[in-house]
Amino acid sequence: MEPKHKELLDQCHQNLLESITDADRVIELLIVSGTLSQLERFELDQNCSSSAEKVDHLLKMLMSKESDHFLDLCVALEKAYPDLHAALFGNNGGGPVDHNTGKSLL
Repeated sequence: MEPKHKELLDQCHQNLLESITDADRVIELLIVSGTLSQLERFELDQNCSSSAEKVDHLLKMLMSKESDHFLDLCVALEKAYPDLHAALFGNNGGGPVDHNTGKSLL
């Protein structure tokens, strides 16, 4: 994951842990998009007892992947939690911007 995306997720980390009440909704969307595998889902289910633990482990998984799945996470959040997505990543909140074009990544 790109450093700028890791930094943004670090800034939003606690808010995400508290706000995502059903991590399985986000996980399912990430599986459908091909971001997560069934094996990764199994790992999350086996190693995490609460939704907050799943979110924490999920964010660590995504940040450690070679490919940048930040936008996949944004899309999943937008579908599962539109209000949370807007609050965290909306343009008024200083959301992510493509530094080449100056446009919002969302």
